[in-house]
Amino acid sequence: MDRAYYQALMIVVFAVAFASCNKDDKQAAPVITEGKKTFIVCEGSYGNGNGRLDVYFSETDSLYENVYKNINGKNLGDVFQSMTWIGDKLYLAINNSDKIVVLNKDLTLSTQIAVAKPRYILPINEHKAYVSSMYTNKVFVFDPASSTVTGSVELSAINTEGMLLHNQKLYVCPWDTASGKVYVINTMNDELEDSFEVAGRAPSEVLIDKEQKLWILSGNVAKGKPAFWTRVDPNTKHILRTYSFPANADPVKPLLNSAKDSIYFIEVNNFLGAEHNGIYRMSIHDNSLPSIPFIPAHAGQYFWALAIHPNGDIYVGDPKGFTQKSSVMIYDTKGNLKKQFNTGVGVGHFYFSD
Repeated sequence: MDRAYYQALMIVVFAVAFASCNKDDKQAAPVITEGKKTFIVCEGSYGNGNGRLDVYFSETDSLYENVYKNINGKNLGDVFQSMTWIGDKLYLAINNSDKIVVLNKDLTLSTQIAVAKPRYILPINEHKAYVSSMYTNKVFVFDPASSTVTGSVELSAINTEGMLLHNQKLYVCPWDTASGKVYVINTMNDELEDSFEVAGRAPSEVLIDKEQKLWILSGNVAKGKPAFWTRVDPNTKHILRTYSFPANADPVKPLLNSAKDSIYFIEVNNFLGAEHNGIYRMSIHDNSLPSIPFIPAHAGQYFWALAIHPNGDIYVGDPKGFTQKSSVMIYDTKGNLKKQFNTGVGVGHFYFSD
């Protein structure tokens, strides 16, 4: 199931139970570049052009909403997918608007780069970055210094999604139900040099643990492709271990802790039940998948954003069906709720900065 369809489905489900919340946005602070901050990516609801960027300061418990619009006087665009720092500029992938928005350090608009359905941006150096792209079989290459697309690398699968840089190799996951491969691109010459099979179909995310082993998440539950974890040795491409999720478990947004010895991920229950719904965690040496959530979602709720702050706090986002303002919950390392506040529609990612 593509992300647009997923959003549309959840909007329909939640519209029955929740009314929209249309409170006016708070004004952005004149200067929000100082201090430790959390950038909150709010996707918006598909087709409505209401993606937005919020900024939260945990030390002062201050939230500044819709800062791009308040600073630049215009909407950000349709489906704010992800963001990345390259040098002193911030690169925002606006998926359904087919563009990357480039911001200066003070969050004023620098320029825009036209890219088809950008998903994630992975910088290599000051003159090269890669962009994955929904619905295409390409990974685009652009030069951050000139803000120009300089090329692309074609794969034999579509929906390029999660990427990882390791030993000058770019590992690319195509979220394609017809594919069970991860592709390897040589970043020195932008040539496709290898691929390898993983368990299941539709690989979407790739991580690397403290032992320098790859973890690939695959599956598209809505289209009948069950989810798997595959642990792979990147040197030999041999599969070291596979983990098969239950048929109705739909894992998304995986990440490693700072020690890179534990994996956290969200399981989404598409029918809003309690089973397979919440934040899960597992050791990289576990023999089986966790069956009980570390942070459970309640019936009628699901999570869509997950990140671990450098201080160990766990940030979780509830998108409220993409029909109203989302909720952000901050938990301590033991899973105890510390703080909760509202943010924009469709909270999708958190990024931390000094």
